[in-house]
Amino acid sequence: MTFVIVYTVLFPVVLNTVLGVRSVPLELHRAALSLGASTPRVLWEVVLPGALPNIMTGLRNGLGFGWRALIAAEIIVGTSGIGFLMFDARRAGSVVEILLGMIVLGMLWYIVDSWVLAPIERATGERWGLVTR
Repeated sequence: MTFVIVYTVLFPVVLNTVLGVRSVPLELHRAALSLGASTPRVLWEVVLPGALPNIMTGLRNGLGFGWRALIAAEIIVGTSGIGFLMFDARRAGSVVEILLGMIVLGMLWYIVDSWVLAPIERATGERWGLVTR
């Protein structure tokens, strides 16, 4: 179960991180090196801040995929959890429990996404000048 969740989270995070690193202009690397910055300092003060908005987007997408994988894993092999509750209610024919599970899942993800992940992503974009208030 853990492997499936890690597998679904890993690719969006890695791909967005690579995109973020590649989107940092080469001129900024060269400028930092010409001003005497060491390679670790260039990575820490040029590449990481330039890639951070993409990294945050990858984390947000990856956590969304991981959330879906968690529910799917609960349905397939779980013995507890909301996904298992919904699947067990399907077998029993309890539509109310299925709908309740769907509402709880939707509300939980909405809270996590809008109260935790979106503000972090927005603050990161504002901090590095990608978005203005």
